[in-house]
Amino acid sequence: MSSLLLALFLRGVDDDFEITEELAAIVLMKGTTRGIDLLEAVMTTIRRLGLSLSKLSGITIDGAPSMVGRQQGLENLLQLEASRE
Repeated sequence: MSSLLLALFLRGVDDDFEITEELAAIVLMKGTTRGIDLLEAVMTTIRRLGLSLSKLSGITIDGAPSMVGRQQGLENLLQLEASRE
């Protein structure tokens, strides 16, 4: 069984238009790295930091199928999750 590391960064802009970027988490992904697995890791980090998807304005991904899959990719799953908030 393989393991991968998922690095999650946050970039924000404050009222003075100052940009900050920080490493939010490094998550060890054991087993599968399907879109749903990635979503779980992202949502766990977002909840731990007390953030909301309603403030999310974009994501940067590497283009892997688990990231961009039309129905089960992280990109689409995040959009569905955000629509529930």
